[in-house]
Amino acid sequence: MTEIVDIATTAPTINGDKPLAKRNAPRGMLPMSWLGRNAMIEYQDMDGNGRSTSTTLLDYCGMGLIVNTGCQMILAWDCVRSIELRD
Repeated sequence: MTEIVDIATTAPTINGDKPLAKRNAPRGMLPMSWLGRNAMIEYQDMDGNGRSTSTTLLDYCGMGLIVNTGCQMILAWDCVRSIELRD
């Protein structure tokens, strides 16, 4: 008799190893260790020009990055081009 498993799994590998269970927890957009650290963010402004700024990563949400560049603001995910940690 074959057991039916309710846990979603990844595709089996070619060499016959058992597949790993998929992670059911939500995945963050950034590692938690990045929050509170200084970073250089490159983004595209409303006019389509490339910009960069040094900032502190405060948090993130579904809309974008919450940063502190002298004031708290949100950079939308679709504007962010790169994030480089600076320490």
